[in-house]
Amino acid sequence: MSKSYRVFFVLCFLTVAVVSALTQTQPSASASAQTCTQLVELAMQEVGNSCGSMDRNSTCYGYDQVDARFATEQAEDFFSQPADRAALDQLLSIQTAPFNPDLSRWGVALMNVQANVPNTLPGQAVTFILMGDTQVENAVSAETVFVPGALVEITVKADMNAKIRSGAGTTYNTLGAVPGGTLLQADAVSSDGQWARIGFGERVGWVYLDLVADTSALATLPQIDEQLTVELTQPLQIEQPEQPAPTVHLGSLAEAVLDESIFGC
Repeated sequence: MSKSYRVFFVLCFLTVAVVSALTQTQPSASASAQTCTQLVELAMQEVGNSCGSMDRNSTCYGYDQVDARFATEQAEDFFSQPADRAALDQLLSIQTAPFNPDLSRWGVALMNVQANVPNTLPGQAVTFILMGDTQVENAVSAETVFVPGALVEITVKADMNAKIRSGAGTTYNTLGAVPGGTLLQADAVSSDGQWARIGFGERVGWVYLDLVADTSALATLPQIDEQLTVELTQPLQIEQPEQPAPTVHLGSLAEAVLDESIFGC
């Protein structure tokens, strides 16, 4: 039975859940000589070779077969074979094929997603692995997606203590404060150009730029509505399924320890 998840492709911070679920058919005695274990090992090796150094908020075609639909028309050969890449903000849906030893088929796709991970700064990348009969759908139109910039380091002026607020303005409550000389990381600025959005503990905060020593690097960052905080449109915010999918923990594909029970062997 296929597992399908409806997701919001939104941009800045999100609570992460790994979307990897399989419902494979066990190979019969008359099936191909290639066993489930062999196919899984081959697929993981190919994914490791094909999907290294992914850009943030992108997906990679890992192993045959992956079906995908995009928001705009694409060339016939776009995202059609292993190692092909695509931006998540253009992805409407993606589905990986179930295990089929006769066809040496076991769909695998990777998504490198900007995520809100506890005890880390916003904007950190998390790799999702979709395996087997798994489907992810986008519930947000590509036109509403906000793509933040790369993290930019800024420093609070040495003689200042900077209050960190929950929004871009003095009408928002204070989350805390940081002393002069504190290094912060920002990924966007307010629409009036007076505030920068930063990570503050496990939350999203805003710092007034008059309290920052050098703001020149912020010119590369996009501007966003100052009322937007954690509810930004970003990849991937996942609606919790009734029965959570099994999670596959891989420190790296090259060092993955394969548990045959996870893959349906």
